Amino acid sequence: ITSFLVNQLAMRGIVPNETEATIMALGVYADTASLSGPNTTMADLDAVRYLLAAGARLEIIHRYMYSPLNQDQRQLLEELLANSEHLYHHGVSILITLCSIDHYLDGLGLLTERLATIEDADLVFCLVEMDGRVHLTGRSRLSHLPVDEIVGHFGGAGHPLAAAATIKGRSLLELRDQLVTYLESKLVPPIKATHIM
Repeated sequence: ITSFLVNQLAMRGIVPNETEATIMALGVYADTASLSGPNTTMADLDAVRYLLAAGARLEIIHRYMYSPLNQDQRQLLEELLANSEHLYHHGVSILITLCSIDHYLDGLGLLTERLATIEDADLVFCLVEMDGRVHLTGRSRLSHLPVDEIVGHFGGAGHPLAAAATIKGRSLLELRDQLVTYLESKLVPPIKATHIM
């Protein structure tokens, strides 16, 4: 989405200032896993090139993309790891983790990214109850499994590699069961030679 916007600005000859260019470049980096995700396109590369020429500051992007966790975030990450459940469905490795905390904590998307790296799963879903709501974040490393479609089923949004939703009126366990049921319906077995024969 950010790349599309940036390339539209480039076509119209509109040059963002340094701050705008840095923020938009941060959006492209986040959307594309720092230009290394499977859905990265030439449009993303063109957008970053345009933003760097406009003055986007890579040191600021790096600081936000790889910022260290604070004490509360480290503690929550440890709880998410301890509560993680590994599922395998039609060759897809899935990690689902649940946790409840008594206050709102920012950065659940960052923690979900860290979990995806640590656990090496194809799909990662974090369900965290805080502030009277359940926050669902998802990450995918498979281009044919867009996580925004899965999280969209629960009222959320995002892009194929990362998405989030905030859900009221349902418990953690209820949402976990609904997520597993939905994943089982969406993940179809791969075509085998025996099927073709």
